[in-house]
Formats: sequence, C-alpha cells, structure tokens
Amino acid sequence: MLVVSPDDFSYVTVLGSPAAKGEAFTVSGDVATMLCEQGWRAGKSKSANRQMTPEFVAPPAAPTEE
Repeated sequence: MLVVSPDDFSYVTVLGSPAAKGEAFTVSGDVATMLCEQGWRAGKSKSANRQMTPEFVAPPAAPTEE
C-alpha cells in the first residue's frame, strides 16, 4: 500500500530511513495502517519514491500440512 508522509522526519524507525514531507512509500498493509493512524495518508498512485526494505515486509505464511 502506498502511504505519504505528512511532515519531514529525520528518521522513521519502521521504514529504516528518513522521510521528507509528501514523500511516498510502498509498505505492507499492517505498516500502512499504523502510519495512517499516526497522521500519514494513503496514496493514490501505485508508484512510490521508495520501496520498503525487505526486512520490514511480513514473511510469507508457513505451509500447512494436510
């Protein structure tokens, strides 16, 4: 999901980098929900200035045994 920063931040822990006002990031749904609750807004475009780093993307679900 695309989220847009409401202000300049010297460092955003969950993103692992700084964020400029109006900068867009593609993040997982859980991270997007958390950031939107903190004043970020959902983006309208599918392109983003930066992609979220892999270590912050939720791992795939473990396979189930049948």
